[in-house]
Amino acid sequence: GSVCLHPGVEQALKMLRQRGVKLGVLSDMPPEAKLRDMGLSGFCCTVTSEATHYLKPNPEPFGYVAELLGVPPDQMMYVGDNYRYDILGGNATGMLTAHCVRKQEPGSQADLSFYRYKELVSAIGEAGIQLPEAPMS
Repeated sequence: GSVCLHPGVEQALKMLRQRGVKLGVLSDMPPEAKLRDMGLSGFCCTVTSEATHYLKPNPEPFGYVAELLGVPPDQMMYVGDNYRYDILGGNATGMLTAHCVRKQEPGSQADLSFYRYKELVSAIGEAGIQLPEAPMS
């Protein structure tokens, strides 16, 4: 089956990379083929939750990504579209969370909600979340 890429994802990833953000992928299913089909690469790590013997929303897969990236969970943001698995799972690990959703979940625990990936970087700023300073070239 084909996987469709949300518009604006590539631009958002590029902007985050330029700011020096380490990017990783966590999926309950092995993500490599899906990423290849979408033409996405350049992640610091791509992880299937199976590597931890737990599926999202358990904290183990999220903690494993933090370990691989060498970043404390409280300095990470998990971006996902499934409220229960992505947002509640990321929150339980102490991560900030960004929910990609058309209409915000009532009583949402996500640190921010956005609908279009082209809005992600500005939504992070609007939520008062500090991105790393852009590295000096």
